[in-house]
Amino acid sequence: VYMSHNISLKTLNMDTQKNSELNASKETALERRKLYQTDNAGFVLKEFYPSAKKKLISNPQASAQRPGMDALIFNVDVDGVSKEVLVFGKAGSRAKETHDVINGVDVHLSYGAKRLTLPFSIYLKDFQLDRYPGSMSPSSYASEVVLIDKEEGLEMPYRIYMNHILEHRGFRFFQSSYDQDEMGTVLSVNNDPGTLPTYIGYALLIIGMMWTLFSKQNRFAALAQKAKKASSASAAIIATLLVVGITPTEANGLSPEIKTIVSIDKKHSDEFGKLVVQDASGRMKPVNTLATEILAKVHRDSKFRVGKYALTPTQVVLGMMIKPDEYRDVKMIRTKNEEINKIISVREDAKYASFSQFFMDPVNMRGYKLGSYVETAMRKQPKHRDQFDKEVIKIDERVNITYSVYTGSLMQIWPRPSDENNKWFATIDALENFVYEDATKVRNIAFSYFSAVDKGIKTSNWNDADEALEKIAEFQHFYGKEVYPSATKINAEIFYNYANIFENLYPFYLLVGFVLLIFSFTKIIKPKFKLGIVAKASLWLLVLFFILHTIGLGLRWYISDHAPWSNGYESMIYIGWATVLAGFIFSKRSPLTMASTSILTGLILFVAHLNWMDPQDRKSV
Repeated sequence: VYMSHNISLKTLNMDTQKNSELNASKETALERRKLYQTDNAGFVLKEFYPSAKKKLISNPQASAQRPGMDALIFNVDVDGVSKEVLVFGKAGSRAKETHDVINGVDVHLSYGAKRLTLPFSIYLKDFQLDRYPGSMSPSSYASEVVLIDKEEGLEMPYRIYMNHILEHRGFRFFQSSYDQDEMGTVLSVNNDPGTLPTYIGYALLIIGMMWTLFSKQNRFAALAQKAKKASSASAAIIATLLVVGITPTEANGLSPEIKTIVSIDKKHSDEFGKLVVQDASGRMKPVNTLATEILAKVHRDSKFRVGKYALTPTQVVLGMMIKPDEYRDVKMIRTKNEEINKIISVREDAKYASFSQFFMDPVNMRGYKLGSYVETAMRKQPKHRDQFDKEVIKIDERVNITYSVYTGSLMQIWPRPSDENNKWFATIDALENFVYEDATKVRNIAFSYFSAVDKGIKTSNWNDADEALEKIAEFQHFYGKEVYPSATKINAEIFYNYANIFENLYPFYLLVGFVLLIFSFTKIIKPKFKLGIVAKASLWLLVLFFILHTIGLGLRWYISDHAPWSNGYESMIYIGWATVLAGFIFSKRSPLTMASTSILTGLILFVAHLNWMDPQDRKSV
C-alpha cells in the first residue's frame, strides 16, 4: 500500500524507536508499526487487508464507545420495476437524502431529523466551557447569545446554561451540548403549550384524591364495607406473610494499614467543621455541610470506614487535604459499574475504586482512563445519552470532586478584604488574587495551620492546630463580617447535618405503620382482639414523629432562608409531612387509615433518600 503526500512527514519506527523524515512524494510505501507525523497530527497503519470486502452488517455491540449509524434498506417498486435503495442516517441528526431514478421516476428518500425554520433567529456571541481544575473534564458550559426577532423588533442578549432556559414565542432553548472543536454550541428546542396542561393535571389529581375521601360510591368505600362485614361475621381468615430480607453489607475494601488517614483528631475536625465556606452559588455555610456533601457525592454515603475506624465527613475531607498521597490509594470513589470497572482495571463487581486507579500514571496524573468516554458522552445531547454515558459523567464528576478536595479548590474559606461582592477564595486563588500584603497574611496563616495539623498527626498533640484554626476563624470574622452567618445558624446547620432527621425517621414510620397494619388485620380476623392500647401507642408515636418531622422542616427553612419545598428533595419531605397531617385530619380514629398514612410517609422519605435525590440543602459540588 502506498500514499501520496505533498508535505514532508516525520516518522518514528515503533520497534526500533528510530526517527526519520520523508520528503514530499507522490508515491511512498506505507509501512506498518510506523508513526507518521505532521505538525498537527499523526497516524499509524494498523493493518492492511488487500483482499478485504466491504459489507453492511448489523452491530449489536453499538454503545457509547461505538455509537455507529442507522441503515435502512428499502425495496422501491415503480410500475413493476424495483430497486433496492440504501439510506444512511441517525436519529436526531440532520436527514441525509438519496436520489434515484427508477423506471423514469425521480425518487428521493431521507432518514433523520426534519429541518424546521424558526420565526426568529439566535446569534451565538460566545461559547464558554469551564473545566475542573487540573482536568480536561467539563464542569459546566454556557452560551452567550443574541435573540433577534425582526417581527417584534427585538434584539435581546441572553445567557443560556444548564437550568437557565431561553423562552420566546412558545419555544424554549436548553443548553444541551457543544461542538467537538468547542467553538459552537448545541441547543435543544421545545415547543409546547407550556405549564398550563401540567397544572390542569395536578388540579384533576387533587380533585380525584379528595373525591376518594368523601365519596361513598368508590372502591375504597366498598372495601371498607366488606371489611366490616367480615369482622362482624368472622367469616374469613386472612393469612398475611411479611418477609423482611436483610442483606449483609459488603465490605468496602478499604485498607486498614494506612495509619495517617485515621489520625485526624475528631475534636479538632469538629472545630474545623465550624469554619465558614462560600459555595459555588454564593451561600455561606459551615465546612461540615460541604464535607457532608462531598462524601455523599463521592462515596454515596455519609459514613466512611477505614478498617475498624469510623470517620466523620470533616475528618475525611481534612485528611484528604493534608495527606492526598495517602488518600489517593483509598478505595472511596463509588463506581459499581461492570463496564467502567473493566476500563479502569478493577474487579468487575467492585463498588469502590481509588483515585489512583483512574490513571495510567497516577503519580503525575497522566493517562486518565475515562477521558475519551467523558468527551464522547458530554458532546451528546442529554436525550441521546445511554446509561453508560450517564454513569461515566457521574463517576467522572466524583473523580474531579476528589481532585478538587486534594488541591483545596473547593474550600473557599478566605474572604477578600474590601471586596464589593463579598467573594471568598480558596487558598491557591487567594494567593494569586489578593494584594501582596493580604496574600502574605493568608500564606502565613495557611502554612501555620497545615504544619500544625501535620504535627498533630505525628505527635497526637493538637494544641498548635487548634490555635492556628482560631487564626483562620479570626480572619473570616474580620474580613467577611458582612456575610458571615450567626453562630446560632452555624450550630443549627451542623446539628441538622448530624441529626439527619428525615433519613432516620423513615424506618420508624415504616415500622409503626406495618405493626399497626398487622394488628388491624388481626382485629378483622378476631373481633375480640383488643386494639385500643396498640392504636393509642401508635398514634402517640406518630405524633412524636410528626413533631420531629416539623422540627426538621423548620430547621431547613431557617438554615436555607427559603421555604422547604423549592427542589425535588424538599418537595418529597414536605409531601411526607403533609401526608401525616392529612392522616391525622381524615383518619377518624381509624387504625387502618393511620397505618396506611405511616407506611406511605415512610416510603416517601425512603424514596427521597435514594441515590437520584440530593439531600443537601443546596448543591455545591
